[in-house]
Amino acid sequence: MFKKLKDYGYVLTSPRYMKKYLVRFLGNFIPTKYLRAKFNILCFWPGQISFDHTRLPIMPTKCERIDVALSFNKEYVKFAAVVILSLIESSRGRCDYDIWCIVDSTVDEEDKKLLAGFVDGTDSRIKFILNNDDFAHARSGKWSPVVWWRLQLPVLLPASVKRVVYADCDTVFIGDLAEIARMDFGDNLIAGCRDSIWRKSYFDGKPRGDTYINAGFTAMNLDAIRREKIMDRWIAESKRPHSFNDQDVINYTCAGRVMLLPRRFNTDPNPFMFDPDISEQDRLEMKYNTVMLHLTNVHRPWKRGGRIVSPFEKAWLYWAGKTGLFKFT
Repeated sequence: MFKKLKDYGYVLTSPRYMKKYLVRFLGNFIPTKYLRAKFNILCFWPGQISFDHTRLPIMPTKCERIDVALSFNKEYVKFAAVVILSLIESSRGRCDYDIWCIVDSTVDEEDKKLLAGFVDGTDSRIKFILNNDDFAHARSGKWSPVVWWRLQLPVLLPASVKRVVYADCDTVFIGDLAEIARMDFGDNLIAGCRDSIWRKSYFDGKPRGDTYINAGFTAMNLDAIRREKIMDRWIAESKRPHSFNDQDVINYTCAGRVMLLPRRFNTDPNPFMFDPDISEQDRLEMKYNTVMLHLTNVHRPWKRGGRIVSPFEKAWLYWAGKTGLFKFT
């Protein structure tokens, strides 16, 4: 056990980690994964997030159209619908989007028509692009090959798209992306939120580090990525074994030119439960000003027939219900 703790870089004297392992130990006596998850939430989550805050006022002039990308196959069409609908509805009166969907041949015309219906009556647009074979030889391990499709964005999107925001399909939006659109990326290649767990772990004997970001929400500087041919390095690295596939590849190839975003852009349970370095400012922003929720680990109600263990899941279930595509008993 202590060797594992050392390998992952955990600080044994941190009160947060001591609490974490005490909760984990007690959880061993709870019979089901669902009840254990509920127990974790009761220990770590009370009052940690609120959806009752006042919405931002409608801006007199909208920001420029924002490019957003998703990648999915047939299996995740319904989940993409949740992301799209929540983003559109959370942004009304503030910003519009060009939503680029990277898909394969399993996503048929009926699926495309279904998803396009969620932007009807708005000024946002949705477009579908077939993925290519650039990462055909990538090592996926236990992950779906779909995780590599986001790295095709520099070549699949038109040259006129100089910046794009990417979001995983296990997410739901609570706010809009107007702030991202106005950010100055400087010389950075990519922006994202610090990963709360795996930045403490090691790869090739070196710590992943405090600028190691979670790939579930990223903003790519496509102009710089294309100009410096970063995608060639992504393709080469994808053929090597990595614990977290595309996430590791992004972090290693862009090291030193990663811009850290406020954690409210990619809010998940892990900072509250496992990160001793989380600041009070981050806590408050994630509680009252969350932009996107990321349903990681056990926080996925669709795997439990709609039963919930956290406030995250209530938000996801609300928008899933609005799509009309999910039926939970």
